[in-house]
Amino acid sequence: MYIHPKFNFNKTLLQEYRKEFIASDFTASWQYAHSHCNQYFDGLAIVLDQQDNDRLQEAITVGSNPSPQHWIGGSKVNSTWYWNTKEGDLVDFIWFNWGHGQPDDETCIRVWISFKWYTSSCNTPNYFVCQRYMY
Repeated sequence: MYIHPKFNFNKTLLQEYRKEFIASDFTASWQYAHSHCNQYFDGLAIVLDQQDNDRLQEAITVGSNPSPQHWIGGSKVNSTWYWNTKEGDLVDFIWFNWGHGQPDDETCIRVWISFKWYTSSCNTPNYFVCQRYMY
């Protein structure tokens, strides 16, 4: 398992930064959303625990378009699910929030019903959520 230095799970290090989520006001494919979030923020949303999931839900709910479907930064690579970082690293999942019957055969992850994770074709236009770190 590879853990990017930003994702070192030592509680002391976790207190050194705060992450916020920003919901988009337009739809895009997962790849375009990934590129957009990498260019203007710190990547697509990476949801590491329930606290992140709560903040993700808040960002979507108060965003300019509270659509129920938003891309987040997870995708399947060689049958394994990873978070895709801005730096191009793949980070193993340590927490899951899959919806009923998920994951299925698709490759990218969107937040949907009850803010659970559902897989979808990466080419489907969805709103998306970026993240930004504040140190």
